[in-house]
Amino acid sequence: LRTRLTSSRVTVFDGQQVVAEHRRKTGRKGQYSTDPTHVPPQHRNVDGLWSRRWFLDRAGAFGPATVQVIEQILDRCHIEAQGYLDCQNILGTLGKAKKQKLEAACQQLVNMRGHATYSTLKRLMAAIDSDQHKPTEVRPRRRTASTSPHPTPQVRWCAVPTTTGPDGERAVFTSVDYDKFRALRITHVAARFEELVGDEGNDELTPEQVFLTAVDDALEARRAARVDKLIRAAGFPIPTATIAEIDYREGRGINPTRMRRYAAHEWRAEPTNLLVTSPTGGGKTYLVCAIGIAACHSEHEVLYARMDDLARKLIIARADGIAHQDLLTRLSDTDLLIIDDFLTVGIDPDAASDLFAILANREHRLPTVIASQSGPDYWAQALPDRVAADSIVNRLANNARTISIGEIDMRRQRHQQARAAAEFWE
Repeated sequence: LRTRLTSSRVTVFDGQQVVAEHRRKTGRKGQYSTDPTHVPPQHRNVDGLWSRRWFLDRAGAFGPATVQVIEQILDRCHIEAQGYLDCQNILGTLGKAKKQKLEAACQQLVNMRGHATYSTLKRLMAAIDSDQHKPTEVRPRRRTASTSPHPTPQVRWCAVPTTTGPDGERAVFTSVDYDKFRALRITHVAARFEELVGDEGNDELTPEQVFLTAVDDALEARRAARVDKLIRAAGFPIPTATIAEIDYREGRGINPTRMRRYAAHEWRAEPTNLLVTSPTGGGKTYLVCAIGIAACHSEHEVLYARMDDLARKLIIARADGIAHQDLLTRLSDTDLLIIDDFLTVGIDPDAASDLFAILANREHRLPTVIASQSGPDYWAQALPDRVAADSIVNRLANNARTISIGEIDMRRQRHQQARAAAEFWE
């Protein structure tokens, strides 16, 4: 594929054939442009998964303002499903045990006609907390308008001075201004503020509303970048895995409701392990990647490792005492540790000793996800040291939830589907 970029369009070619064409977006970097006709078939049918009605019903338990905010988030997405994770984070994370504060923050956002984001609501809820704990201020009695020698001036929305850029477009800030913003690390706030000021739809907003909206949007962009960084650092073999794309066919032993709970789970607050078992080809890797990526979206630090690779890294690191300790510390302290293909192949006593140290350090503090073809009974026999084996298996299995995916070979299913496709060739 090749791409042609112009000032107004993005065109994708396959040879000489146009595959897709999108209107080019301006302003904030990293914006998405999605044509609803390009949505894969498995994303169009979301029956039984997250849906608009499901989120609105949950928001209704908080109050009418929360419903309005959730509707705003879903309405602004070209593909409604793109807003589901934001809605889940707002209702599941911000709203957990704080229903009244979330409703109050949503009401403030509706009153100021602000842009609904996770960061905006988090800031408003923090402000509500701050106001509740602030000591009462003793103020002198206010003078009346007739006796006050200094009448209070009215706040007015004045025009923002602009300059003309090299391309002839009007700009609020100059290159010198942006140098200052970079020094203060608020370039994204300034760029978003300039974009909002240039939008005629914001003419009725006060300066502080425009500025706070720019701050919230910049925080949301920073949060999105932080989530992307967490996903890259985790080392997932399938970095595009999502809870929504899991195959929930009968016989797999999983359902959308249960997987939604894992997607919204607070792993730091409840350090319960998760054991995922199935025969080879059952889709364990995709499932644990989807759970891990959902945890990254909740801003948890996640590490993914295949057991044989992890054992090899631990053995190599033993040659350098400092590097070995750093690796053990990192594996012990990450929010969510995912170990795939657990004991599919055997490990030596040194690796088993390190595995014991990691799990002992994580016990009662942080959860571990294990994906394996076998179960605890086999692990106790496969580990080289019987005493260490009993301790490792006991720590993993006795404080854990389990998912048994079933006997369906998803690898074979995908291969058969690929062979049946019209473009398949051998």
